[in-house]
Amino acid sequence: SFDISLPRTESKTGVGHKGFSVALATDEHEASRRRDFTINAMMIDAISGKVLDFYGGLADLRARILRVVDPHTFVEDSLRVYRAVQFAARFELCAEPRTLELMRSIDASDLSCERVKAELIKFFRAPMHRYGMMLMQELGLYERVFGLRIDPRTHERLMQFIEHGESFVRNEMFFLYAFLNFLGLDKDKILKNLGLNSLYKRLLSEPFFKRVSDERLCKIALKMPLKQWLGLYCKGRVQASKRLGIWDKKFKSLVCAADVARNLRGAAIGKEIERLQEAEIRAFVAALKA
Repeated sequence: SFDISLPRTESKTGVGHKGFSVALATDEHEASRRRDFTINAMMIDAISGKVLDFYGGLADLRARILRVVDPHTFVEDSLRVYRAVQFAARFELCAEPRTLELMRSIDASDLSCERVKAELIKFFRAPMHRYGMMLMQELGLYERVFGLRIDPRTHERLMQFIEHGESFVRNEMFFLYAFLNFLGLDKDKILKNLGLNSLYKRLLSEPFFKRVSDERLCKIALKMPLKQWLGLYCKGRVQASKRLGIWDKKFKSLVCAADVARNLRGAAIGKEIERLQEAEIRAFVAALKA
């Protein structure tokens, strides 16, 4: 898909990301100067196909460098610190020192939850979270977004955990699943604070275990084939799920709810079904090991 935009200039008129007046630009060089990063300042002439690159955006993209176009205009829009994070994670970019210092000087407290959420969702969906995470740590954004500070050692372990898991789980929810569970955060509170409770509500019920047995895997598979589980983030779990025959299909329980309901009522029915299924799973796993 393409996002087509006419060349424009912006003049700061007030506080916040909406405090601008916008005008159509007839000078491509001036229009490019108002962009945030050099990789965003490139244009293409729709008639001739010629790329207009006045600020070295193509060279920076090839070198994987995130660099501001104009330091004076860059600081006018505080949303750019979050845009930097999602660009870093999408294109494997590292901010050069001058850009990093400029972003550290920006007060992003004027931003609405909706604007921040839009950039964070792009970050969550990005393929290389390590780059965005390193930038968030350098800019102190974890405290702004999640209300916590992460010490360098824990942050490195967290990045490794997410990076390794993403080689097995291809799902846009995995970053938040791994991040929130690894740090033991209140998922419901975080999702509500970020305005994500309707988009990512699956995370509230998705099981997470640091260690998992064959019995536990089968119990999870009562609800879903394990290839759909966000917790299938390592080779051992993938191999175990295939060995148990529950990687691409659910565990088929022979417990009949109708039979249980004949003698019990209310919550007792669910408890009895769970007890019988656990016994069934233990017998199944034991038979495989025999």
